[in-house]
Amino acid sequence: RNVTWRYPLSTGKVEFAVKDENGKVGAFKTAVAATAAEGETFIHRAKLKGLTPDSVYVYRLVNGKSVSKTYEFRTDAEDRFNIIFVGDAQIGASGNADNDAANWKKTIEAATGLFPNSAFLISAGDQVDSAGNDKQYNAFLSPSAMTSLAFAPTIGNHDSYKDHFTRYFTLPN
Repeated sequence: RNVTWRYPLSTGKVEFAVKDENGKVGAFKTAVAATAAEGETFIHRAKLKGLTPDSVYVYRLVNGKSVSKTYEFRTDAEDRFNIIFVGDAQIGASGNADNDAANWKKTIEAATGLFPNSAFLISAGDQVDSAGNDKQYNAFLSPSAMTSLAFAPTIGNHDSYKDHFTRYFTLPN
């Protein structure tokens, strides 16, 4: 699982552990992030390796002495998985990015409510309206489900004319 985040410090890592069926968290492992500078913030990317299928994991982001809250995700069984497919969220297209963000959050909440065991989200592109707009990308990523769902975005024409897409998303190839 790839984890990407932005933070104003240049060093970063992800600590992750398995959570058993009784809710007990095992020993934390560390994935050190590759980091790239971007203005006043840094983009951190870490790959969590050695994950076991059909398991619950917790993770937290560590930058210097700052430790995030703990997030959780489930790995799917090797022989089955469910996906949610979306397209053209295009945060900012209405002219009101805050309104678009609120509606996007409702959409993701509805989808995960209807399909609670989904662990994978595919986007057909156009996550934002203006490719160079950090506020729109942050709004797109703001629903809490985005911290637990594996995410596979496709670049759309509204995402493609600046390099923000590749800054926000870690793709396998």
